[in-house]
Amino acid sequence: YREGTYYGYKLATAKKEKRISNEYRHDSTQPVFTATDTGDWWTACIYFQLIRDRIRLIDCYYDNAGQGQPAWAKALNSKPYVYGKEHFTGWEHKYGKAGRYQTGMATKDFAAQLGYAFREPWPSEADYWRARVQAAQAALTKKKELAL
Repeated sequence: YREGTYYGYKLATAKKEKRISNEYRHDSTQPVFTATDTGDWWTACIYFQLIRDRIRLIDCYYDNAGQGQPAWAKALNSKPYVYGKEHFTGWEHKYGKAGRYQTGMATKDFAAQLGYAFREPWPSEADYWRARVQAAQAALTKKKELAL
């Protein structure tokens, strides 16, 4: 992970502590969703499944080499997962900052070109940050599963 990534350190710690591990194996009968923090250079992505009112963290990806959106797309395509319809991200994707250095395109446009749709459920930046902090705090606690 790199300084400046919101989830990078937390993901690295969770993986080291085996809170993201093979203990919860990928269930091929269920879709996989992602929550991605896109940055100008670094990206962090959590892969999860919603199974029986639980959020199961099954995998993670973090770009620590500044490869950006092309590397993110390659990572998604390399996994054996069938993805849900949407990939969750924050408000930053609509402003076109993240990924532009690597692709020359806005993040949402680059993702759409590859067949990935980002979902932005927050109506405002303030709501987005509040939800993001709460979700990160809940998901990266010592719990391996989270009740919805």
